[in-house]
Amino acid sequence: MNASDTSTDALARLEVRIRQNLALLGEPPDNWVPPRPEWDVDVAIVGAGQSGLAVAFGLQRAGIRNIQVLDAAPAGREGPWITWARMEVLRSPKEVPGPELGMGELTFRAWHEASHGADAYSRFAKIAKDDWMAYLDWYRRMIQVPIRNDTRVSLIEPLAGGGLRLSLETASGVEHLPTRKLVLANGMDGAGGPQIPALMAHVERRFWAHSADEVDFERLRGRQVAVLGAASSAFDNAATALERGAARVDLYCRSAHLTRVNRFKGASYPGTLDHFPDLPDDLKWRVMHDYFREATPPTRETVQRCTRHGNFQLHLGSPWERVAVVGEELRIHTPGGEQRADFAILGTGFACDFRRRPEYRYFAEQVACWRDRYTPPPGLENPTLGSFPYQGAGYQLLEREPGSAPWLADIHGYFFASIPSLGRAAGETGSLKHGVPRLVNAIGRDLFLADAALHVERMLGFEEPELNDEEMAAVEGLYARVGDSS
Repeated sequence: MNASDTSTDALARLEVRIRQNLALLGEPPDNWVPPRPEWDVDVAIVGAGQSGLAVAFGLQRAGIRNIQVLDAAPAGREGPWITWARMEVLRSPKEVPGPELGMGELTFRAWHEASHGADAYSRFAKIAKDDWMAYLDWYRRMIQVPIRNDTRVSLIEPLAGGGLRLSLETASGVEHLPTRKLVLANGMDGAGGPQIPALMAHVERRFWAHSADEVDFERLRGRQVAVLGAASSAFDNAATALERGAARVDLYCRSAHLTRVNRFKGASYPGTLDHFPDLPDDLKWRVMHDYFREATPPTRETVQRCTRHGNFQLHLGSPWERVAVVGEELRIHTPGGEQRADFAILGTGFACDFRRRPEYRYFAEQVACWRDRYTPPPGLENPTLGSFPYQGAGYQLLEREPGSAPWLADIHGYFFASIPSLGRAAGETGSLKHGVPRLVNAIGRDLFLADAALHVERMLGFEEPELNDEEMAAVEGLYARVGDSS
């Protein structure tokens, strides 16, 4: 038997244990949500990446079974991992919990050891990106939740009787999906889109890309590339260009120094992951204002990918002041003078602006942001932070004007933009253990209370006897004999 056969057998045994353990836990339970003809599903989830899958698994385990996961990408290409995520390894240590939701057999480690042998896991500190995607493909198969790929949500609008109607673009045309609840598990740009500096507005698109775009790096072979930004995604793109044969890569950082401390790690212990949403607004703002003052630093691995190349140059204290196109060349003006490049990659992050996403056009102006609900004291102003959605403790969107759109509470945003309201338990890999149960509980509570009368009727109408007729007759006969003897 070769190593491949051994790993196949080990994985098969692991999969049997998963099914056995779910059965031992009595999971998944029967669906308890009363069927309603006006809605096709009780919960629709936009996004079949790690967050969407974990949410679907959590709902299923909670007995909320009439769900549907939607993803615009083909099967196997969900999320960023094999498209625009250009790191070699995940940012977080391998020990950080993922989407397994308390089931040891569903962890990355269990899958990796079964697939590659017990010793293989001990040989690395961080998970290879491609291994993570392979694990998520396996995890998807194990949890068995309903997923529709190649399906893009083009419009979200309220229904008169409650709930939402989703317009879906599919290969066969436009379809409509009425749902009671909606979860937006659609990633870093789920509340907006890429942040593009205004100075790029007049530059033809063929000269630049955002770090979230699918860049044709082969086209950059032998060319000069300029990268704007100093977080990990900027360094990842610079490294990829260097590895694909770019003649030179210059990375420009606005600050005079690279940030060294990832402040967000200070909010990564169980107390904050579970209870940050319970803090008052002024304390949430104080923490997030401090965290957002500087860019998140690049990881050691991604910096080393760049610095090993002699044709890489880092420019500190070099914001772009103006960009011009001269012939087929970019002229980039910085405080240090004019720089030239053939192509630019913008590692400038994402903006929170619901108007940037056409599927939100029905309600984009009605969503409450932090600037609508909280006024910071002097010295703590932060327009960027103020643009983030102001969400409820169950990840629900809230209306900007009271009474104007109460149905927004049926939309739950489980995306990066949730961080100011709910802390780190909002879509990152390490957040899933803490954030998904909170979200699932909130959805379950809303669904239960919406049908409270039916549930009370069900509870009061329970008539299943413990004793059958024969057992009842025997007990009653025994009682009679005891009575006679007395």
